[in-house]
Amino acid sequence: MILYTLSGLSRDPFSSTYDEELYAELPQRKDALETALDALMAGKGVFIEGPEGSGREWFSGRVLLEAARRGKTVLSARGEFPPDTRALLSSLLLHASTENVRVEVPQLAEKLYTKLLRKFWQNGPVVISPASRPLCGGEALEEVRHLGSARIKGAPLALFVIAGNGPSPLQFLQTIALEPFTFAEKEKILRHRLRVCGNGLALEDSAIQWACRGAESLADSIALARIALCRAAFEKGPPASAAKEQKDSPAPLFSEEQVSEVSRLLASISLPKS
Repeated sequence: MILYTLSGLSRDPFSSTYDEELYAELPQRKDALETALDALMAGKGVFIEGPEGSGREWFSGRVLLEAARRGKTVLSARGEFPPDTRALLSSLLLHASTENVRVEVPQLAEKLYTKLLRKFWQNGPVVISPASRPLCGGEALEEVRHLGSARIKGAPLALFVIAGNGPSPLQFLQTIALEPFTFAEKEKILRHRLRVCGNGLALEDSAIQWACRGAESLADSIALARIALCRAAFEKGPPASAAKEQKDSPAPLFSEEQVSEVSRLLASISLPKS
């Protein structure tokens, strides 16, 4: 927090946790967002596909937020994609209620499906994001396939939003392809984040360009931008208010000339050899 205060910022502009204000709405991503939302509103889940560093996690967060604003019930779990059925059911139930998750798989499934059914009858299909980080595969996919194929009077019980690299492992999901960020897009995102946090000029253009040029992914650019911010704060020194306080403080006991004279005399003293 000290770093950001010294840089004229109100908070961390380079947070890795999804933040609506820090999210920069790029034209290409806006079109992809509308495509994903159209699929969800039409009763189809989505698979957000893109290479490492293409912003899949933040884009997924944007999709979930906008789906909720359009009236969908959203169940979002954080962390890695669960490796097996039990972990998946436990994670979703934990994020949906306060019920005990230390039970056998059949009881977990019953509890979760009961919760989802209640929400379905209240508000239609539930939008589910089983993880905040990209898909790495696992046994849990079979349960996702089963849950995603469940129908109530012809309507899906659940609509999944999953992110990953490569083709979707679930054919019933519509793929939303994300391209890597260009140099100009990364530059725009970094500048947007600084501006939202109170000081769009906290980093000079050369520092922003260094952070974008020296990284393959947006995450790497953000890491470099944080380093550049540390450098800028170090070079700038204390803020003007601190410098004024130091100037207005009482005079030191000895003047610089007196300190220099004492130092000269001490240096001229020859200590006896032992």
